[in-house]
Amino acid sequence: MEHASQQQSPEVVPPVFVPWQSLQKETLIKLAQEAILREGFEEGSQEEMQRQIQVVLKGIERGKYLVAFDPSTESVGLIEKTQAPKGA
Repeated sequence: MEHASQQQSPEVVPPVFVPWQSLQKETLIKLAQEAILREGFEEGSQEEMQRQIQVVLKGIERGKYLVAFDPSTESVGLIEKTQAPKGA
């Protein structure tokens, strides 16, 4: 018999990794911008932002960053491959 005070913890659903090649360039640019801003990019010149975007895009192409869909939040973002579950 279950007690009312016992709560089931929500099931942790692992992210789904999306091949970056299947996304449009504009989508990858938006994901790169979001990742840069999330990491604390100080508002600077447009040139600096463009340079940072190119660095992240190259990282995506080289496999440093993965595109991950989080089913629990229904959001998409970039994560470093070193932070991804093994086998990703």
